[in-house]
Amino acid sequence: MHLKFLHLENFRNYEAADVKFNKGTNVITGANGAGKTNILEAVYYLSTTKSFRGHIEKDILRWGGKYFVAEGRFFTGTEEERVTIKFLNGKKQLYIDDVPEKKLSSIIGRIPVVNMLVDDIYLISGPPHIRRNFMDTTLSISDRIYMDSLKKYNHILRQKNAALKRAGDGGSVDVSFIEVLNERLSHYGAYVVAKRVELIDFFNRIIGEILKERYINIGSFSLRYESNIGEKNNLSEFSVSSSIELEKIIHSTMKKNLEKEIAFKMSLFGPHRDDFLVSKNSFKVRRFGSTGEARVASIILRVCQLEYYRRTKDIIPITLIDDVFLELDLQIRKVVWDILDNGSQKIVATTSFKNLPENMTTDARYRIENGRVIQDV
Repeated sequence: MHLKFLHLENFRNYEAADVKFNKGTNVITGANGAGKTNILEAVYYLSTTKSFRGHIEKDILRWGGKYFVAEGRFFTGTEEERVTIKFLNGKKQLYIDDVPEKKLSSIIGRIPVVNMLVDDIYLISGPPHIRRNFMDTTLSISDRIYMDSLKKYNHILRQKNAALKRAGDGGSVDVSFIEVLNERLSHYGAYVVAKRVELIDFFNRIIGEILKERYINIGSFSLRYESNIGEKNNLSEFSVSSSIELEKIIHSTMKKNLEKEIAFKMSLFGPHRDDFLVSKNSFKVRRFGSTGEARVASIILRVCQLEYYRRTKDIIPITLIDDVFLELDLQIRKVVWDILDNGSQKIVATTSFKNLPENMTTDARYRIENGRVIQDV
């Protein structure tokens, strides 16, 4: 999978931009605020119909513009696919090969992209919801059942929280209604948890393979899924094949803690509260690791995500890299690039080539000046 051509109109600071990309490593340089990250954002937007910055479409629209267009021509390995997203009059429309799609979600999984951003360090040091979102995004792109189960779980969870809040505010507790909601939450939540556990197990295997195959001595990283479900809080033995048993455990936990949830006016138990822990040499990176170690750990997570897409979808995703090397010393930069040198197309944004690993070989170079993307010959 690689991006051959990108066209933008009124996207962020670009009134109009056309960029041809190489299937190897593409490096974009420019001053802070020049629009380097906007190029990466556009590619990610075409893959997911969302911005990795979390902004709404009106924030993406160029100042003074009435619409914006992002269009990419992707080579999937056997054929070329054109993806276009237009935003006009407060609505966005997706087109695949110039044919309008009824559902924006129809693009999910077709153009897989892995983004490595400066803010990825919060995958390690940030709150649990960031890591849950990372797991959910990874699994949803590869598994439609997971995406559907998570969507239904969150919808039912909102219903339950509303009922608990009414009860906590002095209203009557409709225990039978909450019990019905708990049964449905347990059903969909069991699949969500089982797939997450399988994902973390897969990541641990990939981490072992990466470090073993490349003989890289950067320490022993490992992940552990953490949950407040059940007595042991250890769900590592569960998988989708044992989801019925897991469903019973989730339901039992919710039932036992109903009074506590009424007191707190919210649902306190379930996959919406789960997390995963990253350790290096048996020490929690979040608590004891340096900024550099947290950065390396976040990059390893993204490499694992890329490998998951490659093995589940039989396609190598596009990798977007936005100045993630700054906190690493020169030697670690080389080591990290050895890990990233995995055959994927890469689009790298940086303020200077000095910030990049010395062993990085570039196939195409671009610079941004006055809102224009210029390819260097």
